[in-house]
Amino acid sequence: MYPNPASSILKIDADNFTLKDVEIFNVLGKKVFASTESEINIAHLVNGVYLLKIESDKGNIGTKRIIKN
Repeated sequence: MYPNPASSILKIDADNFTLKDVEIFNVLGKKVFASTESEINIAHLVNGVYLLKIESDKGNIGTKRIIKN
């Protein structure tokens, strides 16, 4: 995923897998965004640290910390 930190558009490099689901959580664990696209607009989020959860079509799950500025 790039760029990180990001201010508006966050892109997920899904060349090695098929993207099923993307979710963004705030640091309190509340889901603030969900999508199935590899390019997501985070401009509406408040500046801060978030957790990005990515799930592939095979059920693999990865999480990354992102910074919105």
